[in-house]
Amino acid sequence: MQITVLVAIVAALTAGTLVADGEAPAAWWGMFLSVRQTIAGVAGVMLLTLAFFRIDSVRLHTRLDRAGPSHRRCWRLPTRMGMLEQVILLGVFIAILCPLGWARLVGIHWQLGRFFLVDEIMLLLPFLVLQTGRWYLSYPVNRLMREWIVSAQLAEGLSARPVWSRRQFLSFQIRHHLLIFLAPIIIILAIQDAVEFAWPYVLERGWITLTEDQAYFAGEGFVMIGALGVFVLAPLLLRRIWRTRPLPSGPLREKLQLFGASLKLRYRELLLWDTHSAVANAAVMGLLGKVRYVLLSDALIENMPDEQIEAVFGHEAGHVAHHHIGFLTMFVLSSLLLISLGFEWLRAGLGRFGEAHHWPQETTWAVVTAMMLGIGLCWLHVFGWVSRRFERQADVHAARAIGQDFQNRYVANSNGACETDNRLSPRGAAVMGSALRRIALLNGISPEARSFRHSSIHGRSLFLMHLAQDTRGYRKFCKSIIAIKIAIVLALLAGFLLWWLVGGPTTPVEIIPGGVWV
Repeated sequence: MQITVLVAIVAALTAGTLVADGEAPAAWWGMFLSVRQTIAGVAGVMLLTLAFFRIDSVRLHTRLDRAGPSHRRCWRLPTRMGMLEQVILLGVFIAILCPLGWARLVGIHWQLGRFFLVDEIMLLLPFLVLQTGRWYLSYPVNRLMREWIVSAQLAEGLSARPVWSRRQFLSFQIRHHLLIFLAPIIIILAIQDAVEFAWPYVLERGWITLTEDQAYFAGEGFVMIGALGVFVLAPLLLRRIWRTRPLPSGPLREKLQLFGASLKLRYRELLLWDTHSAVANAAVMGLLGKVRYVLLSDALIENMPDEQIEAVFGHEAGHVAHHHIGFLTMFVLSSLLLISLGFEWLRAGLGRFGEAHHWPQETTWAVVTAMMLGIGLCWLHVFGWVSRRFERQADVHAARAIGQDFQNRYVANSNGACETDNRLSPRGAAVMGSALRRIALLNGISPEARSFRHSSIHGRSLFLMHLAQDTRGYRKFCKSIIAIKIAIVLALLAGFLLWWLVGGPTTPVEIIPGGVWV
């Protein structure tokens, strides 16, 4: 879901840039629509899309209600339908931006680029309405699933809270899946707009004397420094967007603090993550120790024994020790650089080919869009594959740490690299596996279900047990992780080298803050 938000933001910013350059593709009818007709067309498409989501939600709720929680497929069906709806939503939004003329309306007819941040927000407005509407309409299905989960928790002798209301559900979705990206990016765009508005004024007044090239690179430098600052300080903002508070004092906090000290984990605060007991998960946010937070959700604290909570904490410590946030950031940045450059070269090459063969502009853009969608799907596949390997490395880190006596627990070395000897004990693998299975139960996830960034719970547990018994397999896994990290660094260097050689892509590359979840 967060990937959908990120793709939508990139699509909106790209469309805005193409409109500003006079190169935005549009269907032939878009050139003849008036402002009112464009608005009516966009509104009509949005209403039809929301009507489809409504029908889909009713059908799914009826089907689940009839089948009941004992049917194993029912636990996977909402996730699959949700993924399909996300793809449809993205397709509709992209169609609204260019073929239906929304980007042209915002950038050319209304000329909202004259105002601070107004054009960016208006470009995203259809997506925000559609996404919020989809969440609102999907609540009955979520409520039914939450009722099943609560019943399962009570049957296992676990604690459970009442199912959240529609308002609480909607607030959670907006905070955790929308604002996590939108808030930092809006700040970065505000910095960019401020530089665009203020920098020419500074140069005209003669406060700073620079050549044209120096002024351009200085302005871009201010934006990049601001974006980097937002990225580093994003956890300070995100902990406010999410409902968090310091983990209360007590035996559990003392244990986790001692455990973190034994792992040499640097962080600013341990936070209790309030999810209305609807999410059993943990997360770590922040590249630097002084702005790094470790989050443990309320459902996790309420329904898991201390040893399993320590295992989840060790998993998050593994993300930090092995620098997963930094490597994933480098992966995203390098891929954005390479894809942006490839997009420009592809567009220019096909444009010349289309002119030579008298292609309409729409045909050229259709080919470019199809190829970029293919590249995007490949990127998602590779990113998911890398993320799943990092998750398994964090599992191994936690299992090794928790598998030893407290006085002799594993202490990560300074660079977080894998050692070549096998210290993963069967006990540590069993504890981490039990923690993962409890998380699956609390979240209503099938142990065999996979996700974009995570392997199945069953697969992760078996993998830990396999490594605990096979020294050679453990060493092979460590070498594969090292190879992945080297490839990411080389890709980033290649991206910057090509960017420098060609003068940089025309589409701005935004630095997207993020974190790592269990």
